[in-house]
Amino acid sequence: MIEQEQRTELGKQMVENLMKIAQLSGQSIPHMEADENGVFREVKNADQEEQMHHDLK
Repeated sequence: MIEQEQRTELGKQMVENLMKIAQLSGQSIPHMEADENGVFREVKNADQEEQMHHDLK
């Protein structure tokens, strides 16, 4: 269970770092989701992207 918590925390830190890099570089980050095969694909829905940014605050 501790390993899963560590992975979750590292994932959150990675996302926060990527968002800071994007902000500093003036680039946007596409919203990505994993499909049923675990392959990440860009989500083109603006509402979902806004929700992702809200969840990280």
